[in-house]
Amino acid sequence: MYPDPTQLQHHQPTTNMSTTIFITGATGYIGGSVLAALLENKSYKISALVRSEDKAKKLKDLGVEPLIGTLDSADLITTAAKEHDVTIEVADCDHLGEAQAIIAGLKQKLQETGKKGIYIQTSGTGILSDTANGQFVSDKIYSDADTASLTALPESQPHRHVDTVLVREAFSYTLAMITPPCIYGEGTGAFNRRSIQIPLVIRSAIERRKTPQVGDGKNVWSNVHIKDLVPVYTILLSKLLSDNPEVMKNTGEAGYWFAETGQHNWGEVSQFVAKKLHALGAVDDEKVYPKHTEQEVIDGFGFKEAMYFTGGNSRCVAEKTRKVLGWKPELDSEEEVWKYVEWECEKMFKEHQEKKQ
Repeated sequence: MYPDPTQLQHHQPTTNMSTTIFITGATGYIGGSVLAALLENKSYKISALVRSEDKAKKLKDLGVEPLIGTLDSADLITTAAKEHDVTIEVADCDHLGEAQAIIAGLKQKLQETGKKGIYIQTSGTGILSDTANGQFVSDKIYSDADTASLTALPESQPHRHVDTVLVREAFSYTLAMITPPCIYGEGTGAFNRRSIQIPLVIRSAIERRKTPQVGDGKNVWSNVHIKDLVPVYTILLSKLLSDNPEVMKNTGEAGYWFAETGQHNWGEVSQFVAKKLHALGAVDDEKVYPKHTEQEVIDGFGFKEAMYFTGGNSRCVAEKTRKVLGWKPELDSEEEVWKYVEWECEKMFKEHQEKKQ
């Protein structure tokens, strides 16, 4: 039986005690960048799930307590969630087993201590995506302040099968779901520093010497630089720990927090990549090669999920994140995203040449 909610203790740890944080995905692109920022706060005592002894050693050198396991190590994850003040998931927003293990630990924490843990889940604006397949740009733009529209999204949408489970169980913990769009820029972590979506186009072009595009490339995604995304985690965490009233009202079902600074058209990305890679000698021409069917997408990108990653529309505005958190991004996506694409083309082609030698 759960404790009387009126008797629950607040999140703030006892004076002079560290806030304990358990993070998954700490060696990844987003997770590593978030970890680097968390390590700047000396009042945090951080543990991280990690797969290998080698990475565990590197984390320990950074001052992080490694917990060796995988996302399927349910008992380990459950125990860690129970024993820490905060759990931050940045590993795989589609891994239901990991989410269920975290939930189990936070339920045990509440039952045994009367304290609600904080659970920050990394979702993604894939929850908003459509099946345009590059054929049109949608005029639908979602706001993170519009809880009704977001909770009405079906579980068949990407990531929602996990998000809805988290929301249903959120009486046992304080839930916030950071929901970035397409992320670009070099990461700041100690391990993987490369994003997924834009590099997918570049890598596919280099490997096939032809630049692919889903459909006619008319679709649009919102975007954010990794350096602007990370502060959403640190600011949100700080306000959750202090039980900020406005933030606490936006947890659980109302717990989606977007982070966007601009948008890009996927056709323009493909065209930019084609021209840049051709100038480098990495592709045979400046043409873009549209892929309309699932098999054509597989042939052009290597797997069918590219149709989702670069073929749909996913447009959002971080209204609540700006207003309630006071988030003030510093980089202008209209300029920075193209600087990044050019830089990534050069870097990935150089790496490709080095592998061939």
